[in-house]
Amino acid sequence: MKIFYFLSLLIAIMLLTCPGCRTAVTTEGKPCYGLSSSDQKELIEIARTSLLRPNKIVTPEETVRIRNSEPEIDIRYTGDQFGRAKITWDLPQRKIAVIFADDLLDEHTRRLMVEVTPKETEVIHNYRPDAPQTSSPATGKSRSSRYSRSR
Repeated sequence: MKIFYFLSLLIAIMLLTCPGCRTAVTTEGKPCYGLSSSDQKELIEIARTSLLRPNKIVTPEETVRIRNSEPEIDIRYTGDQFGRAKITWDLPQRKIAVIFADDLLDEHTRRLMVEVTPKETEVIHNYRPDAPQTSSPATGKSRSSRYSRSR
């Protein structure tokens, strides 16, 4: 009978401290517990839901991409399930990120921010200093054939 209680107690302890339930990470040289994959999925769904609400942040085309694509997730821990999580969707014209800060699992104390970053477009001009200058029929401006870049 004592063996039965001992085994029951041992199983209960193992279930409570199961290593698969949490992710062990190191921050500032100290071990701490990170978010599990289900916690990360929950944060992604919260971010997606906040962007899909009627707002002026995303266009209807971006809404479809956010709904159907998986974002990048970058988590920086400062303690047990505490820190900063950045969930980013890379869209054709810009990047949209939802940032969670502080206690990542507590909906009452965590902060949520949205960051929109336009993508730079790079224009390549044909320019060659030793080429004869010609005039563009559309603009009347001179042009030549060497590549130069402008932003």
